[in-house]
Amino acid sequence: MSVVTTPAVLLRSFNYSETSRILRFYTRDHGVVGVMAKGTRSRSARGGTGLETFASGSLTIHFRAGRDLQTLRDFAPARDRRGLATDVLRFAGASVVAELVLEHGVQEAGPEIFDRLEAALDALAEVPRPALPCRLLQEAWGLVALLGYRPEVERCVQCGADPGADLARFDFGAGGIRCGHCAAGATGPRLGPVARQQIRGFTARIAPGHLERPRAHLRLLSDFVTYHVSGGKPLQSFRFLGSMLRGTAEASDEQGEDAAATAEEPTDEPGGRP
Repeated sequence: MSVVTTPAVLLRSFNYSETSRILRFYTRDHGVVGVMAKGTRSRSARGGTGLETFASGSLTIHFRAGRDLQTLRDFAPARDRRGLATDVLRFAGASVVAELVLEHGVQEAGPEIFDRLEAALDALAEVPRPALPCRLLQEAWGLVALLGYRPEVERCVQCGADPGADLARFDFGAGGIRCGHCAAGATGPRLGPVARQQIRGFTARIAPGHLERPRAHLRLLSDFVTYHVSGGKPLQSFRFLGSMLRGTAEASDEQGEDAAATAEEPTDEPGGRP
């Protein structure tokens, strides 16, 4: 066993006993690390330990390779990101990013992923609230692409043709679009050229000039992550976020959006679930 110190961000916390907690960190040097934090619940009740969800800082653990849970020695927070906890919509967006990284479960050094995760949490804490869904799409698609799951939205996954101005069907299993000629039997949402361009931009963390139907984009992202990152299990954080968005201005035309998602009419936005 050795003592290891690494930059880390706390993504999840569970109570384990009357005095201890189980923590899930993403670290720069060791990827996802589970940690047993003995006695932290009692210390927290007496004035805090700095172990707040989405806080980042320097983590020191007693480390043994192959062990599921390492032992906490110390966590020195540098950024607490308490602002995320004061706004339920920001917290929901940050939870999507956190669960995405945890479900991928990288167990090795990931400096680029760590830096992207930190930048995403900072952005979600600071972006104006009306722009939150769009910024989440940028950060989450950017992480998906960085993890190796960039969707193919420029050319048909079967024949390689560029759909141009035509509609295409998104094939979740194949990880990309099918042109009109190859879409027979495909049941995924239809994407026009504007929606495809927006998704390309999101994977490069570029904001679109204008985004309609952000909830439809979030549904497509959720389904893509379910197929390719989380092993067929929908992330609970997406469901929580969707329930939060129902009460916002972005969802004010929800009825019309859902109708457009299922009707067999041309659309430039992602539709409903396959």
